[in-house]
Amino acid sequence: MKRVRPWFTPALAPALAPTLALVLSGLIALCMLNAQAATLSASVDQTTLEDGDVVQLTLEVAGASSGRPDSKPLQGDFEVLGTSNRTQMNIINGSASSSTQWIFNLRPKRIGTLTIPALELDGARSQPITISVGKSSQAQGSNPDMFLETEISPQSPYVQAQLRYTVRLYFA
Repeated sequence: MKRVRPWFTPALAPALAPTLALVLSGLIALCMLNAQAATLSASVDQTTLEDGDVVQLTLEVAGASSGRPDSKPLQGDFEVLGTSNRTQMNIINGSASSSTQWIFNLRPKRIGTLTIPALELDGARSQPITISVGKSSQAQGSNPDMFLETEISPQSPYVQAQLRYTVRLYFA
């Protein structure tokens, strides 16, 4: 009968110890990162704005996050113009932390006091935020004593040809 040699022998232990320690510390760091409780906070760049202005809502999750916040509750009082997100991970002195931010650009649909509702992500809820939307102090293009004129030449340029774009501001 043929004898099978074991893959691990006491002579290999000193060579495998550093590799095994590195793998185990990596697994422990990943477990600690996933064990962090997710907290959701909300903030806006301004709480008082005029009709037509855009407010930037930032939702931040501290800890691990697996989803994306639902923007449907925002669509009642706001037009969602765009959404972006960023993720950040820090490992400082062996302590790992991560955070994810979602940025919503919102335009209010009406004038008055509006509430950005609490949003939910991974079981955590943000706090509602109240903003005030007032009438615009001056409507765009309402000054009849001032206007812009633009001109481009040549009128039919060739591909990659140089263009001259002239802007003139007239005011009284």
